[in-house]
Amino acid sequence: MTKLPQDVYEVVRCQQQIKDMLTMLVQSKGAPNQESETVYLALPVEKWEELVELQKELSNITLASRTQEQYTNAAFQQIEEGVKEGGVKKEEQSNDSEEKKQEEDDIKKKGTIEKEKQERIHLCEWECQKGHEYALDANEARLDRNDFVCRYEGCGKVCKSKAGLTNHQKACKYRVAEE
Repeated sequence: MTKLPQDVYEVVRCQQQIKDMLTMLVQSKGAPNQESETVYLALPVEKWEELVELQKELSNITLASRTQEQYTNAAFQQIEEGVKEGGVKKEEQSNDSEEKKQEEDDIKKKGTIEKEKQERIHLCEWECQKGHEYALDANEARLDRNDFVCRYEGCGKVCKSKAGLTNHQKACKYRVAEE
């Protein structure tokens, strides 16, 4: 068993020989017993002993793999029972609540970043682009009937023409209303 890789190949080879012998035995089953015995005697006695030993090792390996499979199945069964009883669910719920908190924090951070970005866009990118006059505050400007004022959170920027208003909307990305 210490030379496992080599032994496995031997076991497989010998197992194939055993299958071949059994096939020959099945074919000669209806024949007299003497023919069946000649199949066994065709192999040297040493090889037959090796085959028996290798067959035992093969059964040990198979038995060991079955026990490992049983351990694995038992472990899965315990996990399933734990889920049914709610033991594992509590751990999952605590993990879920931590994940939810993390997601909420991420959303808040993203919202803050978005708002800051929007404010930066609003404060930095607003330009009339047509050379029209504008004021930072509606109170600073002398408003005519044709003046347009940005209503975003009290921005109060004023553009003196509708063309400027359209440009304001594009740059600022906020709704601009007529006063």
